[in-house]
Amino acid sequence: MTIEINAQKIEDMLAAPQVEREDYQAFVKNLFKAGPAILADLSLQVDPAALGRLHAVIGMVGECHELQNATSKENWVEEMGDIAFYFEALTQSTDWWVVLERYKDQFNANLTMLDISCELLDLCKKETMYAKPLDGPKQDRFYVLMSSFIEVFENTLNEWGSSMQEIARHNVEKLGKKRYPGAVYSNEAAAARLDKIGEE
Repeated sequence: MTIEINAQKIEDMLAAPQVEREDYQAFVKNLFKAGPAILADLSLQVDPAALGRLHAVIGMVGECHELQNATSKENWVEEMGDIAFYFEALTQSTDWWVVLERYKDQFNANLTMLDISCELLDLCKKETMYAKPLDGPKQDRFYVLMSSFIEVFENTLNEWGSSMQEIARHNVEKLGKKRYPGAVYSNEAAAARLDKIGEE
């Protein structure tokens, strides 16, 4: 039986001693913005650059999580390189470098890179999934978070006695030589992960 979700049904659910699982499933299905609606908005209302930001920040969240589980210096360098790759992609989808002077001293170095990435992801979600422009105070917050990220990133490099040069070189070798020969992206190469053969 299909459960119709409307204002009266919501009142009934809230008046009941407990929310029934079937009712809650119907509620979520009715309210959650699913793939077809997202796709329609992406093609009509969302700036393509916003999709680039979303992709970059999703990558940052995943790599920051993996960094927490790094078991060796080599593994740490690899994850930091992947984080650097996605952060650079994020900067290329914004004008952050242009306005850096305005935000360079507005950072919170007490946050972790994962904390910052998660908040950036929330802003990108609203920009893409809800078609809400990243402007005004939201844009200011986005840039402050980026400034915070680079500060924490550089502090982390220093703590490990590493450098951007070290992790960039490793990242170029991993992605540009092994996974995507010649640094040419393809979905097939992304799936094949040639650099991981023998490790997985």
